Formats: sequence, structure tokens, C-alpha cells
Amino acid sequence: MAELLNSVRDTFEAAGSAQGSVLIVTIVAAVLVGAVAGFSWGRQRKGAASRSHEVAEVSTAAVAMRQHLMNQGISGRALERRVRAFEANLKKARGAMDVLNAEDPETAPLIDAAKRSLEEGDFDEAVGQLTDARERFISARKSLEGAARGRAKAASRAAVLAGDLELARRNYGAAAEQFGAAVDNVGGDEESEVARLLTKQGTATFKAGDRQNAAGIFETAAKLVRKSSGREHPNLAKALNRLALVRFAIGQYDAAERLYRRAISIDEKALGKDHSTVATDLNNLAQLLVRRGGMKEAGPLLRRVMEIRQKTLGPNHGKVRQARRNFLGALRAMNAPKDAKRIAVADGRDSRDAEETK
Repeated sequence: MAELLNSVRDTFEAAGSAQGSVLIVTIVAAVLVGAVAGFSWGRQRKGAASRSHEVAEVSTAAVAMRQHLMNQGISGRALERRVRAFEANLKKARGAMDVLNAEDPETAPLIDAAKRSLEEGDFDEAVGQLTDARERFISARKSLEGAARGRAKAASRAAVLAGDLELARRNYGAAAEQFGAAVDNVGGDEESEVARLLTKQGTATFKAGDRQNAAGIFETAAKLVRKSSGREHPNLAKALNRLALVRFAIGQYDAAERLYRRAISIDEKALGKDHSTVATDLNNLAQLLVRRGGMKEAGPLLRRVMEIRQKTLGPNHGKVRQARRNFLGALRAMNAPKDAKRIAVADGRDSRDAEETK
């Protein structure tokens, strides 16, 4: 550059005129502009070559994707947009495959092979290898799930054993906690087993004095029994009786009465009107009516209880004697001493029982 300027200066130095000076300045400015432009163009070419080299690092997969899209009839801006999106996602795909390798070392060779196939643009091979890896993951998951279910059932059984022990020791709160843990480790699709464990938990909770929570537990159990056994099954009647007992205990008499009557209806249809379980249902309802002052309605129920007990158990069974005492008590409460005396004598009661009815 310096030599060029000196040559120009020597050429026009002899002229020494103003025009010569202007001409010199013009030539110098042109030379400088050309030099700057040449330098800038050289940098651009160098940068372009560098970027071309960077693209080449992922261009095998990109070129393969470009060709695949062109074969599908995609061209122009849509083609370039899709190729750029593919290149942007390629880095994410590599990271995701690294995570898969960390998940299961046994599947790592398949994932590595899929990664190589992807980089080489062999997409069919990559998809096949990833599909094989998927199947292995599914198989491993099923194996682990099976083992987990087995461990969960074992945990549930252990909790039940501990809960039964606490129940026997009258540690009702601790027993309820153990039964709750047993429930947590049973599969949600095993309604009947969950209901059975909830019944244990509800019983322990009730005995621990937490009647409100016991009612909620028994209600959940009854819903599960209805789902697993049906709306007319004796198992549901048992569940309703347990729930009614708790409702009765906390003073919810209307709710308890509805539950008892529903249980009686179920058992009469399923077991027959003279079944011993029906007698138990009738007695439960009668006791509730007695508590509410409905002695006139309770009396006939207690009579039915006595008659069913005698028919199924014989005249001298303890439950029969208890049923007879309950019925006689109802007669006395209804101011029917003659009826009470007649029942006592007809059933072979001793004179003392007869005297009690006067």
C-alpha cells in the first residue's frame, strides 16, 4: 500500500498544481476504499467457509432429511424450514438418548446404535433400534411392576398381622394405623380386599373413640362392597349394618334407620324372611326404635326376632332367651303385662319371670 502511494505521489509531484493535488487525493481515496472492501470480502468468505464447516458436522443427517423431504414433494421455503427444524431438534434428540442410556445400562447398546444411525441419516434403522429399546423398557417395567405388586401385598399382610396384634392388646389407635397402612398397599382394583381392610380399620377407629372418622371409613367400605358384590348382596347388608351402628352411636338416628331398613330388605330377599341374619337385622332396627321412643313399632320387630331365633336355634339357646327378654321388656314398656305374662308362661318361663310382668 505504501509503495503504491509513493508511486502516485512521484507521478504528480512535478505538476505541483491544485488539480494535481485533487487528483492525488481522489486516487488515494479510491485505493483505500478498494482495500477495505477487499478485506471485508475476504472475512466474509472465511466466515462462510467456517459456517459451511460447522454445518458439515451435522450435514449427513440434514442432507438425508432434505433428500427424504424432497422425495415427498416438499421444496422451497417449506423445505428449508423443515430442515432447519430438524437440525435444531437433532441436539435435543442426542440429549434424550443420553438420558435413556442412564435409565437402563442393558439397553445402552441399542440406544448408541440408534444414535449412530440417526447421525448417519439412516432413519429407518434408527427407528427400528429405538423400537427394540422400547420393547425392552416395557418388558423391564412389567417385571418391576410385578415385583412391586408382590412387595406391596406382602407389606399389606404384614400390616394386617401387626394391626390384629394391636387390636388384641386393645391398642385401638395403633391398630387403626396399621390397618390404614394395609389399605394403602393394596391395589385400587381389588375392591373387595380394600373393603375388608377398611372394615378392620373402621372397627379399630370406632373402638379408639373416633366415631366420626369411623363413619367415613365404613361408608367408603360400603361403597366398595356395593361395587364389587352388587346392590342386593348380603355382604352389602353387613356393610350397611356396620355403618348404621356408627351413625346410631353418634346420634344420627334418621340415617341409621334408613341403613337398617335397607339391610333388612336385602337380607330378606337374598336369605329369606326367617334367616338368622334377618333376625339380627330386625333386632338392630328395634333397638334404634326403642332409643327413639318408638316402642310400639319396636314390639312387633322384637317378636319376630324371638320367633326366628326359636325356629332356627331351638327354645333353650342363649340367643333365644335374650330375644324373649327383649320382647317381654317391650311388652312391659307398652303397658301390656297380660300379654307379657302369657308369653312368659307359654314359653315355659319360671314363676319369677311371670311375676316380673305384673
